Amino acid sequence: MRGDRRDDFWSHIREVVAFLFTIGASVTSLGNWTAGTAQLVLRVVAVASAAYAALLFGGGYLAARDRGRLAGDQLAKDLVDIVTRQSAPNKERVSVDILVGRRDADDLVMETVRVQPDPQFIHRLVRPIMPDHWKMPRKLADIDFECSVDSSEDGPVQVHHRLIRTAEFLQVWLIFVPTVTGETTWSFRYRPKGLWRVLRKTGRDRLVWHDTMPSDRTSPMIDFCIRFVFADPDYQPRVSELSGLGTVTPPVRLPTGGWEVTWQDPNPQGRRYEWTITLSPWRNGAKKSRWSLAQPDSTTSTPNEPLRTWDPGHRPAKEMDDD
Repeated sequence: MRGDRRDDFWSHIREVVAFLFTIGASVTSLGNWTAGTAQLVLRVVAVASAAYAALLFGGGYLAARDRGRLAGDQLAKDLVDIVTRQSAPNKERVSVDILVGRRDADDLVMETVRVQPDPQFIHRLVRPIMPDHWKMPRKLADIDFECSVDSSEDGPVQVHHRLIRTAEFLQVWLIFVPTVTGETTWSFRYRPKGLWRVLRKTGRDRLVWHDTMPSDRTSPMIDFCIRFVFADPDYQPRVSELSGLGTVTPPVRLPTGGWEVTWQDPNPQGRRYEWTITLSPWRNGAKKSRWSLAQPDSTTSTPNEPLRTWDPGHRPAKEMDDD
């Protein structure tokens, strides 16, 4: 790869030199021209030469940058594949809290994992749910990402996180130090600004989650629960899973005035989930409707499709896509 880049660079240099020699040879024929004409021609030639040289070097730089970006994307994909396939057969109980705020800045996702290592676990890949209308963040601070170990039979455990960013997805590589061998509870949270903007605007949205299998085709999840919390008290939510998987509670009023809906699957082995979330005005005092009275159907609505992936055992895939 490096040899190819050097060859491309020197080929551009040779082209520029050859071009300048050609121009120089042509300039020698200006001897019979008047001084004013020759000066004008020389200026035009100088500008053209500079533009041509800039074009050649710029094109070479952009080509090298694109090759480097493609190589980085492939490296990230290879890392994700290796971590997923080499995951240990741990047992994990996963609980996700999704807060649907009244404003874009209030949207929040929190995930808690209780893991029973078999025999140990060292790292995880997680893929935050991101709104498709939002530009992919360049650093984890852009989404206020935080991760910690809440409790562990092994004593204090630290978590180091590394951002894995490609043209297609954003993932976070979590590394636990020291290696965890006893039952441990860890969690992370982040703020994907505007995650539920579509729901607030149209009254309808969907979320898809894929439980991606490691190489032994056994999901580490032994329990999967999502608690949807809706901050706006004036619009009653409804949550349903497309295939009827798991169980869902009716909306419950919270002391804050908002709503809570809990969905759970106690046996989530290797499944794909798709939830439809709708909002309906709750009382006469509610605003007429922030969205069209004609609710969009599932074939025409714009999916929120966050992709939430954690590794090794379960990675939502984008079709939510929560990959």
